[in-house]
Amino acid sequence: MDYQTIKDEIMNKEFKKIYLLHGEEEYLMNMVFNVLKTSIAKSKGLDFEYISINEVNSAKEILDQVSTYSFFGTSKFIKCFNCNLFSNKFEDANMLLDLKDHIIEDYYIVFLEKDLQKNTKVYKYFKDNKFSYEFKTPKPYDLKKFIKDTFTKEKKQISSSNVDLLLEYSGSNMSFINQNIQKLLLYLKDEKEVKAEDIKLLSTGTIDTRAYELTNYLCSKNFDKALETYKDLSSLKYGLPYFSTLLFNHFADIYYLKVNDITFSNDFKQKKQIECGRNFKIENLVEILESIKENDHLFKSGKIDQESGLYTIFSKITSY
Repeated sequence: MDYQTIKDEIMNKEFKKIYLLHGEEEYLMNMVFNVLKTSIAKSKGLDFEYISINEVNSAKEILDQVSTYSFFGTSKFIKCFNCNLFSNKFEDANMLLDLKDHIIEDYYIVFLEKDLQKNTKVYKYFKDNKFSYEFKTPKPYDLKKFIKDTFTKEKKQISSSNVDLLLEYSGSNMSFINQNIQKLLLYLKDEKEVKAEDIKLLSTGTIDTRAYELTNYLCSKNFDKALETYKDLSSLKYGLPYFSTLLFNHFADIYYLKVNDITFSNDFKQKKQIECGRNFKIENLVEILESIKENDHLFKSGKIDQESGLYTIFSKITSY
């Protein structure tokens, strides 16, 4: 079964006690998981003890969780994330074939697996019992609808050609698309229309090694090293618009992860951004983004030069 199936089931309040969400589209999986948890709690009127499991030593640990009463005397909602139980890693994985016979009433368990082996008995059992939902990369039509609907919900206008442009820059990964949308919404503020130049400014994703070092030094509050790296890049004729885009993208990504309380990712870039985010409060990030925009405006209007503007930004970032 797929995303549309579980979406319809949630809308119709057709809930199961066991779910396996898997596939390449991690953003959709996480979104469905959060909606599922909220919808079950609201529909059933339950106060869950929420348990998140990221690693197990045996399948028995899962059976113990679903068959023992909560310490708090409440229902349980258990998230088992990338525990590799649907592979050949655990000799006792077949214990999960009896999972539905062990689970206590009003207990729910959701497995989220990015990679699994479809030839295992456990996976076939979950599929045959209709516990399994695969999240594949959405079709272009669905991606375009997602972009259009998201901007419409925020009362922003975006043309069909600019939807295509955003997809061209973002690719088909829903997580990247959503991050670029959030950066655009943050940048646009009260403006009503998404323009092509905004998309080109904020959705570029390739950063060379020295640029990565620059943002890393800034986030670790090393002003001298950041300045040294900046001088290396500026000697290659990179101008302030390049640095403004680089810094805005980087700190907008950190802001997005911070406000959405995303504290774990398998993606290397996001891992580093989560780590960097620990050095800043949300209000610090808002101030940094506003300063970058203001300096970019002052530079373009001829009121400051490149070095003055960037020195001010670097000082502000490393002072928090």
